[in-house]
Amino acid sequence: MDPRSVRVYIKDSLLKGYGREKLNELKDQIFRIVSKKESDVCDSFIKPHGYRFNDQSLVAWGRADDWKAILGSIFERADGHEAGEVVVVFFRSAPRFIRDSPRSLVERAACRLGVTKVFWFD
Repeated sequence: MDPRSVRVYIKDSLLKGYGREKLNELKDQIFRIVSKKESDVCDSFIKPHGYRFNDQSLVAWGRADDWKAILGSIFERADGHEAGEVVVVFFRSAPRFIRDSPRSLVERAACRLGVTKVFWFD
């Protein structure tokens, strides 16, 4: 294998599932945040992770660096549905999201897209 391709192979083939599983392990926390049970899930999503519940409420979660993709997906998932509560959870905040000013930008964008609650976990 070409030495330049080794890094890409390791990252995209071997470690890809690990990152997804680590985010998926957070689902117990997600259910506590939205006060729902796993039996309430109507649809589940990946890229980014999320659930639609029987009452049409939505939740999506992921890394704070991926906030644009998360908000875009939650907007797309809510479109055409009578969405109830819409919750977004950001994990592993990058250093730039520790301050309030970058967070407020994300929260304002989320509000304009119909998100009712935003949670940050560092």
